Amino acid sequence: MWIELLISRNPLRPEPNPRDREIDMRRFLFFLAVGAWAVTQGVAEEDFVTIWPENPVVEFGGSLVLNCSASCENIGLETIFTRVPSGNGSNWKAFRLSNVSDWGPRPLCYASCGSGQKNSPMANIIIYKLPDSITLDQIPKMEVGKPYDLTCQVSGVAPIQNLTVTLLKGTEQLLAKTFENHTAPGVGRVVVKHTIIAQRNDHKKTVTCQTSLDLNPRGPLLKNTSHNMSLESFDFAGTPQLHAGLFLEAGTKMTVTCNTSEVSPAKEAAFDLWFAGKPLTLNTRVTGGVASAQAVVIPSSVGEHELLCNISLGPVTKNVKKMVNVFGASHICNC
Repeated sequence: MWIELLISRNPLRPEPNPRDREIDMRRFLFFLAVGAWAVTQGVAEEDFVTIWPENPVVEFGGSLVLNCSASCENIGLETIFTRVPSGNGSNWKAFRLSNVSDWGPRPLCYASCGSGQKNSPMANIIIYKLPDSITLDQIPKMEVGKPYDLTCQVSGVAPIQNLTVTLLKGTEQLLAKTFENHTAPGVGRVVVKHTIIAQRNDHKKTVTCQTSLDLNPRGPLLKNTSHNMSLESFDFAGTPQLHAGLFLEAGTKMTVTCNTSEVSPAKEAAFDLWFAGKPLTLNTRVTGGVASAQAVVIPSSVGEHELLCNISLGPVTKNVKKMVNVFGASHICNC
């Protein structure tokens, strides 16, 4: 009926002749055939197979669910990982993959369409692994003004391309190292070094190594931190001074003092006092920035004896000595 209406006569126009009517019918049938062909082609182009998510993020050895959707039949998933069905619908199937621990394979979905098997794009699985260890190398006792290396070793982490290693001194960021150009897949190890010049105020500050595994926008931001390590910095710029007489009568006592300034931290200065090859019992004190030690000498034998003072602070040891001449009472002249 609607075909007849399309080609019916308009009462305002003259009646067409039979030949014109036949031409109009042929034109209509031609366009109808073309339209039907276009519709058929459009349906064929609508065949699809998709995989979701296309870029899943999963922890090493963990599991994930992939969903295959298609406009065709016999939907399946191609992968080397162990998989089990996890749900289905009229045009989709879900699969749970377990023990995802291989960085190479890229799963894909497939289905049987009219033109043959059709595949989805491959899924790009991002497998991450938190570090097995974050270790700071032992830092020696430091002498102010000298260079020292801070070294952090991170092992068993992936993907390294998404890793940032940060070295901190207290709250001060010393270095943030990234690895965007690292393309090798799988678990790896990185070593980060940074040189510092020891400062007096570094003493007792803590050094830490922090890792950040940034899987955004598809995954989490994962942070881990090493154990703290305390810095020890020492400034021993002063010269030790030894205060004692050069002559002493045997059997009499003499107080000797050893001190030094320009030392930090002064309270950690360690003293040793020796006389004639024997250690002395001493008392130490700190006044301002001056550290000192005091002892009493009572020689029993005459002769020339060495008085020695050793001062140690961190990695530095300095000493000062004097020769003391011990004489007997018979050497005293009463004339």
